[in-house]
Amino acid sequence: KIETAPTFNFPKGDISLVRMRRNDWVRWKDEISLSYMELFQGAKSQITILSSYFLPGRVFRKAIRNARKRGVEITVIVAGISDVKIAKMAERFMYEWLLSNGIKIYEYNRTVLHGKLAICDDEWITLGSFNVNDISTYASVELNLDVKKPEFARELRRHLEQNVINHSTLITDSYRANRTNALKRLLQWSAFATIRTLIYFFTFYFKRIVRTEVKKTD
Repeated sequence: KIETAPTFNFPKGDISLVRMRRNDWVRWKDEISLSYMELFQGAKSQITILSSYFLPGRVFRKAIRNARKRGVEITVIVAGISDVKIAKMAERFMYEWLLSNGIKIYEYNRTVLHGKLAICDDEWITLGSFNVNDISTYASVELNLDVKKPEFARELRRHLEQNVINHSTLITDSYRANRTNALKRLLQWSAFATIRTLIYFFTFYFKRIVRTEVKKTD
């Protein structure tokens, strides 16, 4: 089944504040990462994140934990059906950390999920190609738009609740316990360790080689 894209109707002449943000590991751009840090550090009540491959690195995990300590409610929507099995297993290994920090997790189960966006306090959003993981943060070229318009942010969150969360499974400690045995846990840990190792080489080895080459040609 092919679903039509949502439409949002606003009065003619309405103005939204929009900024283009780019992460570019060759040109030393980290604007999208800074948008997410602004979101985590500045949120007052609520953050909703939709991410295809949600594997936040150390810096983002610390920012997420600090937001929760301030009482910010954080909801993360991830793929239940994934086209990259090892990434899904690694992501599920992180569920224990997320749940222990009071973060709500939903797995979308209708199709493969490739959306990437975040909503902050129903005030502004960031959306585009950026996934919350260290590859998008440090070793990729990504493009997002930040849109500050409360009406749009509220409409988008309602759309997620009605059309995504309503077709998702809420992940709880009991849900995990009933569906995870020692072997699955070992496989998830192995996937997580493998992905983290690959990310390390992408972000600290290959990236530095290419940057050196760019400097030589400048």
